[in-house]
Amino acid sequence: MFNYISSRIIAADMKISIRTVNRVWGYWMKNKEPLAPKKMDKNGEFESAFGQFLAENEIKHILARVKHPQTNGKIEKWYHTYEKSRKLFDDFYKFLNWYNSVRYHESLDEKHYLQTPEDAFWSRLPDGCKLNVFLS
Repeated sequence: MFNYISSRIIAADMKISIRTVNRVWGYWMKNKEPLAPKKMDKNGEFESAFGQFLAENEIKHILARVKHPQTNGKIEKWYHTYEKSRKLFDDFYKFLNWYNSVRYHESLDEKHYLQTPEDAFWSRLPDGCKLNVFLS
């Protein structure tokens, strides 16, 4: 798009990606004005519709650990299963019930073979905790 050598030098000097340099330069060429930086909140984090949604619904965003692809793979597998199976259910809550209470989990060890995630949860929960669940 632009002079690759120049973009590379600018990117290295500013410690940003070449793609960012090209995006900012492309925006300038098209609009003849600088690309406005994203607004940051008081904690120095970028504001976004996603961040607002999390705040409004009191959801804590938990990021996967750096260089730990297994964590990301678990959620990707969940979405894959949801996309593959969602047409079989009338609503999301019926899917969740099937996913947690009916479907056998495929990767539990042999000691807990052919258990649903709910069965695995209850079998591994200490007895003192189980009693508190029913008493409260």
